[in-house]
Amino acid sequence: MTPGTNKQLGALVELVAVLGGAKGRALRAEVTRAVEQPAAYVKKHAKALRERNVTAPTPALPWLAVIDGLQKTKACVGLDWKSSAGDVARAVGKLGGPKKPKWLGDDELGARSTWELLELAGKELKAKGKQLASLDTASDEYNLVLFPRAKLPKVKKLVKAAGQQLEYFDGAKLKAATAQRKARAAERASSQVAHPWQHFGRADESRALQVAETGLTVQRESPAVKEVTIWRFPDAQSTAATVKSLLGGWENDGFRPLTADEAKAMPRREGHSIGPFPREATYFLEVQEKSSIVRAFSVFANTLWISSGVAGISFGEAVHLSVHPSPAEAKARFDAHLETARLFKWKPMTRAEVVALYPGVKA
Repeated sequence: MTPGTNKQLGALVELVAVLGGAKGRALRAEVTRAVEQPAAYVKKHAKALRERNVTAPTPALPWLAVIDGLQKTKACVGLDWKSSAGDVARAVGKLGGPKKPKWLGDDELGARSTWELLELAGKELKAKGKQLASLDTASDEYNLVLFPRAKLPKVKKLVKAAGQQLEYFDGAKLKAATAQRKARAAERASSQVAHPWQHFGRADESRALQVAETGLTVQRESPAVKEVTIWRFPDAQSTAATVKSLLGGWENDGFRPLTADEAKAMPRREGHSIGPFPREATYFLEVQEKSSIVRAFSVFANTLWISSGVAGISFGEAVHLSVHPSPAEAKARFDAHLETARLFKWKPMTRAEVVALYPGVKA
């Protein structure tokens, strides 16, 4: 090996020991193999590396060996760059962070980007003498690690010696993260194309359809029902196929196109709408100071279904359907919502208990 390679290997071996402790030290052989015998390492870890689109030796292989090894010892947790507050809290919790982090009470939590959420989490951990960081792979995933803050200078030095990047979170860049999120939102708003509504009706029932590239919105209304369904798809082809199916079904059911004025004249639902309550859904009650929110989640095949309502007043007026590339991904998102419910201490409810919150509604 060259002197440079020796320096890199020494830094990586020491880094896994610092971050992974005794289990990290046991990774030395695999990290060394990735440096000295890259082809053998790729062959041995082919399945895991394929998930990173790596099928042959690459200069990044030793760094990936560090990350994958630390993940196996649970000293590193992968996190998607578009993760929710619940996802972030769960990931940090797996590393030894607080089970009930205070930052989950942040006033802007729902609007925060993942970067902002990590800064919030890092700020709270910093006060406890811990450092939250990510081993950077220039991808759309964070590789989170947690260690005593006193070790930060050493970790930074080792990562630099290995020729890699470390991103750390302690709240110092929260304002920058917020500014980035708001700037991107403004850019999206300025570039959005207005998608026209298409209106349809029969007797006293109306439908309205708005189509985007990877999503669509359906409004359904009559004197008895008021519902908005928001679909999200992984690609434009899935959107087009669903639109074709919907329009064909509506035509077969006797719906005809309406002008905007004709649509405005159609009968409307007065007040809130309630139900139906799917039998296969998982229900929770989020108790708030002035009212409580009923939340429901269900997964079928590769589709995640989400709805909610104010207990005793409304339910199902807005339905979110997200279609994922595979059933496994849909199930993973469903499980993430259940974990969020646990973190926020929402009360699990049976369907019968939920229906009982709505006087006059039959199960």
